[in-house]
Amino acid sequence: MGATTVVMAMVVTLALGGTSSAQTAAGETTAAPTAAELDGLVLARAMELDGVETDLSTTAVDRARLETAIASGREEYRVGLDQENATRAALGRYSVAVYMAGEVVPPHMTEALLTTRVGDLDLEGGRVLATTVHRELTEGARRASLDLDLVEAALDRDEAAAAQLDAHLDERRERQAQLIAEIETTRVDATRTRAAEEARAAQEARRRAEEALRASTPRPDSHRSGVVPSPTVRAEIIALLGGEISRTALDAYWRAAAITNAGRPGCGIDWALIGAIGRVETNHGTYGGAVLAPDGSTTPTIIGIALDGSRGTARVADTDGGALDGDPVVDRAVGPMQFIPGTWRAFAADGNGDGVADPHNIYDAAVATGTYLCSSAGGPIADQTNASRAVFAYNRSSDYNLQVLTLADHYRRVIDPSLPPRTPVTIAPPDPGDLPPPASPEVPRDPDPPTTTTTTPSTTAPSTTTTAP
Repeated sequence: MGATTVVMAMVVTLALGGTSSAQTAAGETTAAPTAAELDGLVLARAMELDGVETDLSTTAVDRARLETAIASGREEYRVGLDQENATRAALGRYSVAVYMAGEVVPPHMTEALLTTRVGDLDLEGGRVLATTVHRELTEGARRASLDLDLVEAALDRDEAAAAQLDAHLDERRERQAQLIAEIETTRVDATRTRAAEEARAAQEARRRAEEALRASTPRPDSHRSGVVPSPTVRAEIIALLGGEISRTALDAYWRAAAITNAGRPGCGIDWALIGAIGRVETNHGTYGGAVLAPDGSTTPTIIGIALDGSRGTARVADTDGGALDGDPVVDRAVGPMQFIPGTWRAFAADGNGDGVADPHNIYDAAVATGTYLCSSAGGPIADQTNASRAVFAYNRSSDYNLQVLTLADHYRRVIDPSLPPRTPVTIAPPDPGDLPPPASPEVPRDPDPPTTTTTTPSTTAPSTTTTAP
């Protein structure tokens, strides 16, 4: 048990103290250890375990050697005891014989002869035997007793050392079992942590790839059209909405409603329904850090996840050669209103009058959304059932339907608090065969989406959290 064990213990102490403590001395929580740090702890514990097992092996050899010595010492003690008893017996027999012959040794000589342990051999008969003790037998008895004392002392030392070794072996075996358990537990933790790190790394890689894709997405020439929000968008209305909708986005929704109703007089769509879809889809063109310029363009472009059949999506083969979404393999939803490229081609619109239909421009995308909703409603969209049908066509999710209709009602009542709340109509999803292709894909939300919460000072808003696909 020497330097090896001490060094191993120091290694483990340094490793644990450096990276794996759950709390600092001041009580502040530290970051959880990484997989590499856990691997280091496993290595440190394995090194200590090697030292403990080496110590156990060495100590077991020493203990076996000591056990042999103890057995030999016990045999030597037995022989010495027999020798002592034999010398005592011989001395006793001789003393009786001398006494019977009348040979008496002067008392002062007896005292001189019996000055060591021999004088304890038989104190009760001392007076009788003392006068007949012979010097040679007395010295023999004395030597036998001294030899026996030495053997007994050595045996006591060996047995005490054996007890210490037994205690040390017990402690080392306990530490061995503890280290084995700790190594197994830490290995499991390292495996789990490594899997989590790899998942985070993969997610980060996907995020960076998506950012690169958005930054490199082709843009029509219309993204610098010079269109600015109409002066009719008043600051007090923006304030009533708690700043949730920018002036540009609100202007685009109002223009889209006017353009759509001019082309489809019987629809009766309002800005609130278009705006609610813009809110749920991309937080009014600002999802993922995108900036909505005064002319309605988004920078960088907003691109959805690949519709490749993974992560719960339906596979949508490429329909635009990557012209709108930058992906020549499969389609991705694009722009502030998240149109699938194939559906965009059917409903593309020019909402700002520059002669180019751009799904990445909120003016154009909002008009396309209004046109799509009116085409899918099957009647006046002011009717809740028709509105529900239109929104379900846009995105085939019942939760999406409820969220959009609730937000639209909220927007209307923020501007006109006298309007009574309207509970969205829950309808059975229409037969998809009776609907146009969806505008926005029903896809799972991002694991770590940016979130914004609707708040207004003038009325109670429904609690909603926006997560764009």
